[in-house]
Amino acid sequence: MYSMRVLFLPWCEQDCWKWEIEAYGDRAAQREILINYLGRYKVVSCPANCALYENQTWAGWKQKVGAAWKLVGLQAVKAFRWFHSLAWQIQLAFIVLAIFALTSKWVPQIVTLLKALHGQ
Repeated sequence: MYSMRVLFLPWCEQDCWKWEIEAYGDRAAQREILINYLGRYKVVSCPANCALYENQTWAGWKQKVGAAWKLVGLQAVKAFRWFHSLAWQIQLAFIVLAIFALTSKWVPQIVTLLKALHGQ
């Protein structure tokens, strides 16, 4: 049986970390230092007045909402492609049915108006 340790590796677009230990090198080297020391020591923190800080919970919600929005967009594109592939008569029938479904409370009034216009 294997055990796995999951670590949250912080990320900063501007690399404006406040390091508690000496860390030199490029971004990859700094990530290696984080992996080696994270969990045992407080290695990095954000500066006191960091304008780039984003709460982990808020970032998670943004990611989930973005993924859901992307999924909705992909499904809408599929639906529009399917609708576009139909014959124009069937497209028209769907549009008329959608209008009637959305305006169903007005249909009896429209029928009464049409009957009145024709003198019935």
